[in-house]
Amino acid sequence: MRRALAPVTDPELDQSVVDLDFIQRIEIAGGAVAIDFRLPTFWCSANFAWIMAEDMREAVSALDWVTDVSVRLVDHFAAGKINAGIAAFSQFGTEFASETDRSLIGLRETFRRKAFLGRMSAVIEALKRAGWTGEGILALTIGELIGLAAESDLAGVIDRFLDLRQTYGGAAGRTDTAFRTPEGEAIEASAFPTFLRDIRMSRRGAEANGEMCLMLLRARSGVAPQEAGALATRCASTMATPPSVATEAITSRNVTASDISATPPNAAMTGTDS
Repeated sequence: MRRALAPVTDPELDQSVVDLDFIQRIEIAGGAVAIDFRLPTFWCSANFAWIMAEDMREAVSALDWVTDVSVRLVDHFAAGKINAGIAAFSQFGTEFASETDRSLIGLRETFRRKAFLGRMSAVIEALKRAGWTGEGILALTIGELIGLAAESDLAGVIDRFLDLRQTYGGAAGRTDTAFRTPEGEAIEASAFPTFLRDIRMSRRGAEANGEMCLMLLRARSGVAPQEAGALATRCASTMATPPSVATEAITSRNVTASDISATPPNAAMTGTDS
């Protein structure tokens, strides 16, 4: 189950909900799967929470043995409304109509585009560390990049980039240039240093936010820093042959005073996860 949930990301951070330790409980009974997840603070934005809940449900539903999926957000100011809407296969704009007139389509697009640029930055920086020049990097084709992934230790960052390269960057055949702008325009060698600086700053900002989220979640859950990553592994279960009943839980804790601010952010329009 952990492998099924791993591709689901926090849309702002572009990091896996599993790696971020958001998963609190997974329960499997026959073909029914129940998932509880918890965000770093009580006031994390409702729109991002909704996106993650929808994506978790979709990812688990894709497993051929799964017949029912329940995803529940816990310890969150909008949990009741989000959980009811997700269970009813409703839309965010319907459930939060009084707070926003926007759907999540535009928000998803904005952060997927940022994720594409962040993943591109990670690959380019890895190639530069491996001795590649800017000219060589810009000349790489998608097929050559696939070959590099198979022959080196860069498979992880390359595979994540190529996953979104099918959506952004224009034509995505094996002979097409690997690194282009999201709109598919070529990156000129003279503009490459500035382009790389800009997308690097965006990626490092997301990475810093991710570290902050982990720190907040550890503090909220009373987990020592050395236990980072242990929570995620406790949520793992077998995908191939589901047990008739399997439960892996991380105890949900009560909201503390530190989780609550005097004035909560708008439920729908908050621009950051934490």
